Amino acid sequence: MAIVDIISYQGFVREEMVSVSARVKLRVIMFSKETDCPSSHPPHIFQNRKAILFLPGWVTRLEVMHRIIKALIEENFVVYYIETRDKKSSQLPPDQIKPESFSIGKSAEDLKAILINYRLHETGYFLFSSSYGCLISAKFMYVQRDNETILPQKAVFLVPAIEISFTMWQKVVIRLPLLMQKVAVSIVEKYMKWRYANPEEPDLAYNFQAQLYDFDLKKVKLTTIALDKFGADLRSYISEISVQTLVIGASRDLLHPIEEVEALAKKMRNGQFIDLLSNKYTHDVLGGKIAAVYFNGQAFESQLANLY
Repeated sequence: MAIVDIISYQGFVREEMVSVSARVKLRVIMFSKETDCPSSHPPHIFQNRKAILFLPGWVTRLEVMHRIIKALIEENFVVYYIETRDKKSSQLPPDQIKPESFSIGKSAEDLKAILINYRLHETGYFLFSSSYGCLISAKFMYVQRDNETILPQKAVFLVPAIEISFTMWQKVVIRLPLLMQKVAVSIVEKYMKWRYANPEEPDLAYNFQAQLYDFDLKKVKLTTIALDKFGADLRSYISEISVQTLVIGASRDLLHPIEEVEALAKKMRNGQFIDLLSNKYTHDVLGGKIAAVYFNGQAFESQLANLY
């Protein structure tokens, strides 16, 4: 997405490439209710603004998450939207274009580097993640579990991906040569529609299709191989995470089974679960407002009833 597209989003302040390791840079896009931040000043100069590190899902475009971001900035938060290594914008040198560079562990290290870059560990921050982003957030909180100065004050997991695994035929597809990319994408599209599209919500299936054709296939392929090679199942360590976490599910979401999402919340030390029925609500203003109430530390249960 070009800068001319980004600046059209409500609340956009600026975007920059942040160095997360040797020769690797990720794009961070900042949103705030106050958009007149001088470009020469670091974003953390905002007073009375609570910071949120925001990790979207895999091959997720900003436009899909922006309604949530708008709701968060209206509640006086500053949002740091992180485009992870699988996104088009990431910059890696040729010798690091390999599966090892796209593991969940590497992305968890990136998250730490970004929050230190903005000194958020000094001022305090919240962590919001969706789907694949939850795997990264969970890994980060597990690795840093004994380092309270680095951990977020609270976290929100939105329709979290709990495990990503592949069947034999899927492993064959993801390793097809890039010259066969159109064939591979077509196969994935048809499979996802057959397996996960809810006929009651055809517009959401269209949103997925639109995103599927707007990514860097090589990076996504390497990320997929990394997931298959190194694994991605947060259930093995989620009980070790002590950060207060709100887990938001959607019972109509066939990609993230509601039973597994609820079980995840119960397994966490300080987990809380709510079901918003549909991704029409989780990925809209309501999802952002619920996260804001949770982060603000208000009487959550009583405030929640007022949002519906």
